[in-house]
Amino acid sequence: MPTVNIDGILLNYQQANSECADGSILFIHGSGGSIDSWRCQMSNLPPGYTGIAIDLPGHGSSTGQPLRTVEEAALFITRLLQTLNLPRPIYLAGHSMGTAISLYTARYYPEYADGLILVGSGAKLRVLPERLESLARGELNPEFTRQAFAANAPAELVEKQIEAAKRNTAELVFTDFSMCDRFDIREEVPNIKQKTLLIVGTEDKLTPVKYAEYLEKNLPDARLKIIENAGHYVMLEQPDEVNRTIREFV
Repeated sequence: MPTVNIDGILLNYQQANSECADGSILFIHGSGGSIDSWRCQMSNLPPGYTGIAIDLPGHGSSTGQPLRTVEEAALFITRLLQTLNLPRPIYLAGHSMGTAISLYTARYYPEYADGLILVGSGAKLRVLPERLESLARGELNPEFTRQAFAANAPAELVEKQIEAAKRNTAELVFTDFSMCDRFDIREEVPNIKQKTLLIVGTEDKLTPVKYAEYLEKNLPDARLKIIENAGHYVMLEQPDEVNRTIREFV
C-alpha cells in the first residue's frame, strides 16, 4: 500500500476508485483499529466516489506514536487532506474514535469536511474506569472485542477481529481509549453544520442507539439509520445495509 509523509510520519493508506472521481470519502478507524476496519466499504464504494482508508499514526503499518488528543488528531487530518488534495465533496467517515475525530474536524476546520458519515458515534465517549485502569497496568484483553459484536454475529468475523486486537499493545489501546474518554463535544454539536449520516446497530453496547439519537436531535442536518442485528462493528456485521445507506446518503 502507498504511504504519504505527514510531518515526518509515514502514513499508510489505501485508495480505491481514484480515476474520474466526483467526490471523496476518507475513512477513519476506531480505537485499536486499522485500514482493515473499512474493508467492506472500500470494496463497495458509491459510484463516482474515491475512497481513502488510513492507518492513523502508530496503528497498522503507519509509523509514529498514537495521537493523544482529538484536537491533535483533527489537525493531523487537515494536514493529510492538504497533502492528498482530494476531489470535493469530501465526506469524513469515522467509526467510534474516528467519529470523535470527524466531529471535531467538522466543527473547528469546516473547510475540510463537506459531510460526515458517523458509525457508532456519540457527542461524548466515556470509557469504563476499570477498563482504563486495566490497560494502564499493561493488561490487554482481546476478548473485550467479542462484546462489541451482536450476539448472533458470525463466529469467523468475531475471531478475525479478536486476532487483530491481539496485535495491539495495551499502551496503544490505552492512548486511544483515553482520547475517547476525554472527548465531549456536546456544547458544540449545534454548530456542526455539515450534513451528517448516523449509523448504529441495535445491539451496540459501546455507543448505544441513544447516543446516535442525541446527535440526530441536536445536529442541524442529520439523518439516522438504525440497523438490526448489529453491534459496534455494524459496518462489518451488516455491510450490505451500511453500504446501501451510504450510497443513498451521498
